[in-house]
Amino acid sequence: MYLNNNGEEIDRILGYLPPNEYLKRIKNIVSGNNTFLSLKNKFNGGSRNINVLSLLAQKCDSYKESEFCDQVYSYIYNNKLKFNSEIIFKSEIIFGKRQLEYAGDTSYLMSLKENYNDPDKQKTIYNTLINYYQNNGDSDKESDIYKKYSDLFLSDINILNAYAWRMTEIQSNLEDALDKSIMAIKLSSNDLEQKANVLDTKAEILWLLNRYDEAISTINIAIEINPESDYFKGQRTKFKNSQNQE
Repeated sequence: MYLNNNGEEIDRILGYLPPNEYLKRIKNIVSGNNTFLSLKNKFNGGSRNINVLSLLAQKCDSYKESEFCDQVYSYIYNNKLKFNSEIIFKSEIIFGKRQLEYAGDTSYLMSLKENYNDPDKQKTIYNTLINYYQNNGDSDKESDIYKKYSDLFLSDINILNAYAWRMTEIQSNLEDALDKSIMAIKLSSNDLEQKANVLDTKAEILWLLNRYDEAISTINIAIEINPESDYFKGQRTKFKNSQNQE
């Protein structure tokens, strides 16, 4: 993060950049060329140049000046025909988030997901809705939209496992979560570390369903894959304690 003498953020560099690219970015920051601050000043000065707004939209992804970035995305949203599809989509997501935050209105995002077939955009829309319900403690709606999300991505191990584990946390859709964890295990056959983690998810679900023998046998497979895992061993102890209390 780079600040000027007034403590204003000029720009920031996220992640690793190759030396040549890093040097180029530093030179741009020093010269004030297309930095966040220079673009912000142009916008506040009345510029609505497409290139300025497009660069600002990209930078607003990683900046926390939500009020200012809302203005940027709002302008883009209201002038969609001037911008490329990716920037338009970002503006639509921001608009949808604001509808959620200010009015609790999910209708815009619900309709938005019907307009996009691209998997990455679908994931962004669904995750926005899931996070909203989760942050507001609405487990019923969260589990409902999460199930629909997982139904769309039955070949995505990460989505299936994340859904199944989240259902253990809110104890909802457990039978469906079990089915999804089994699917994920089959998909993860070539990655043993990932397979062990999904086996843990399956075991946790079985434990919540009071199927203790199956939970223990499932976590034992995970332990065979990773015998050094104290976490997996702790899971087995938890399952055995529940079994002994029957």
